[in-house]
Amino acid sequence: MNKSSARAFCCGMIVTALGTLINFFAISNAGNEALLFGCLIGWTTSILIYSLSVAYYGIMESRGLDHDKE
Repeated sequence: MNKSSARAFCCGMIVTALGTLINFFAISNAGNEALLFGCLIGWTTSILIYSLSVAYYGIMESRGLDHDKE
């Protein structure tokens, strides 16, 4: 569960930064619009990554295929 949370947080922050910078410099939106867009896609990405990661590890654990090397 901790690995899923960490993965989702890191991916969400990277997507937030990239989305904000691309929206600000390439599309030339105002700063507040670019930041709002970046936060929106970053938050959405982190929720998607977290839910897929938890589902993956849950399915693997229920089948007895535990290969999580920690």
